[in-house]
Amino acid sequence: MPLGGDVRIAVAGSPEYFERHAKPDTPDDLAAHDRPRYRFSTGSGIYRWGFTQPGDSRRVFEVETHGSLVSNDLRTMVKAVAQGVGPLH
Repeated sequence: MPLGGDVRIAVAGSPEYFERHAKPDTPDDLAAHDRPRYRFSTGSGIYRWGFTQPGDSRRVFEVETHGSLVSNDLRTMVKAVAQGVGPLH
């Protein structure tokens, strides 16, 4: 049973990062970026970025992340992104 309404999440990065790298227009464009990865502390693996098809929020697809930074601490990841490490979802 859902506990709340739909949540919208954006891909974000620092201005300095996007001065050095092209902004992604589609989820496929993210393959060219070094993206921080979140490792679940439960040991269930790495978080896969989820997206929906435009106009159809029921059709969800995931994008596997690749990147040099792996953390299970969201604050650390946000700080790294603010310092220009890469985009975050």
